Amino acid sequence: MAGDFIAIFKNSNCFVRSSLFYKPVILLLLSFSAFAGGPDTTALLKLARSGADTSKARACLQLSDYFMRKDFDRSADFANKAIVFAQKSGFKKAEAAAINYLGEIHYRKGEFDEAMTKFNMARAMYEALKDREGVAESQNHIGTVYYKTGDNENALKNFTDALHVFDETKSSSGLTATYINIGLVYDNLKSWKKAIEFYNKAIDYGKETNDEGAIASCYNNLGGVYTDLKQYDMALECLERSHKLKEKIGNKSGVAGTLNNIGAIYYEMKNFKKALEYFQKAYLIKKEIDDKNGMISSLNNIGAVYYEAKDYPQAEKYMLEGYHLALRTGSKSLAVDCLDGLIGVYRNTGDY
Repeated sequence: MAGDFIAIFKNSNCFVRSSLFYKPVILLLLSFSAFAGGPDTTALLKLARSGADTSKARACLQLSDYFMRKDFDRSADFANKAIVFAQKSGFKKAEAAAINYLGEIHYRKGEFDEAMTKFNMARAMYEALKDREGVAESQNHIGTVYYKTGDNENALKNFTDALHVFDETKSSSGLTATYINIGLVYDNLKSWKKAIEFYNKAIDYGKETNDEGAIASCYNNLGGVYTDLKQYDMALECLERSHKLKEKIGNKSGVAGTLNNIGAIYYEMKNFKKALEYFQKAYLIKKEIDDKNGMISSLNNIGAVYYEAKDYPQAEKYMLEGYHLALRTGSKSLAVDCLDGLIGVYRNTGDY
């Protein structure tokens, strides 16, 4: 499984596919987002109001990064302010970074065309600045969009190109993020051994920089691999590690993803009551932060549980809601997942 992962379950009439396991790609924002123990938001807000334009741009970028996992609207507001201050002061690198931040917000909201536009804009700016790490950062971002839209070949090409640069520049942060993303592609291709290898490399580099967010993502993704391998105890152990780290750093989106994934394991274990509990918790958080891709996955997963309970009207309700949302966001793979589930519902109800 990869991305919003697909589990296949069977009944006497058909196969029904549901996007169960969620594995986020890592959108690498290197230039201005490193905090030792978390940012001093009070100081940053003050600096964003009263500093020099270059300082205001830096402060707004750090605030945008901070709110990225909590409030997309506030994050976008600070990114746009950073662009204004960067343009006033000719701070091109900060402007490119802010454009990347806006791309990440679009990406997290499932707005892939807009995300690709921003990431390509940032890449062009970094190329003009001859900033190799900035170009690699943007290539990593572009790869995430290809990955999310099902183009594994272009995803792997962009991730591999980025990896070469980060290896040459000895960027542990860049290597960590890109190893995770390459692991996801191999995961998607069901090359489990290669996926585990790249996730563990990412954990090693993440520990060098104390990047708890990246380490949490690795444990999350390893949980998915072990789920595929039917090693459920190992999967739950990895997800518990991931959940604790995400709670610690206040990553709401990540917490919801991990709750979803714990639900997916209980689903695989046929403990549908526990699965429904975790899927519903995940959906509420995804809705709160306006994560449309996550909402689609959770809606489809809730529908899958009702399908197993033979409550077909409820299954149809949730899968249809997920399908319509997938159409609005342009997420073809998730729309197909919802349709596959609905086909199973209609076959079982005789609605041809």
